[in-house]
Amino acid sequence: EYADGSADKDHKQGLDDRREVLCFLINFIFIKSGEISQHLAELAGLFFEEAQAAYNERVAQCRAAAKLLGAPAGGLLGDVPGHDRALRASRLADPLLAARARFVFEEADRVLAAAAALRAGDLVQLGRLIDASHEGLRSDYEVSHPAVDALVEAARRNGAFGARIVGAGFGGSAIALTTVERAQELAAALRRAGAVNAFVAQPSDGARRVEFGGAHGARK
Repeated sequence: EYADGSADKDHKQGLDDRREVLCFLINFIFIKSGEISQHLAELAGLFFEEAQAAYNERVAQCRAAAKLLGAPAGGLLGDVPGHDRALRASRLADPLLAARARFVFEEADRVLAAAAALRAGDLVQLGRLIDASHEGLRSDYEVSHPAVDALVEAARRNGAFGARIVGAGFGGSAIALTTVERAQELAAALRRAGAVNAFVAQPSDGARRVEFGGAHGARK
């Protein structure tokens, strides 16, 4: 919702999730990207009623891991002090909490690396980071779904730099990174692979208040 209201046309948003809101508190880094020729093919599709309960479970697991890793009372993973947090998380005695926390910390590092890749116009490196993010969401955070995994693989087979599930997970949508020249071809390939829909997207302005005149004066 914050992104919808604050996005700017031809800008991409790198996410710096050093703290959490439920699991992550996201601060936006706005990166000018007019010279970067990339589009996103978004795959719409699946929804599961169990998703909300499973998401709340992940929230509770993140909070439990934060407490074990030294966050202050009521703190979140972003409040865990010190360095090498992903490594320390991986050493937690509970393997499930270790996986959840490791993903959060590694994803935070990937966000910073993705911002650097965007600034450099390095779509190959950005694609690798997107792929690594999906793998973490699939194996450590366990919020992907086989149908989405199959479409992510189809995107990669058809020339995407990278692809990952988006949203809260457990189905839903994915994004794939490609060039302007390949975007329509990739979208068509994803539809053939079983996507309910696949379309080319480009960063645009977020929601804005619009004022217009009428018979009774300006309205908002």
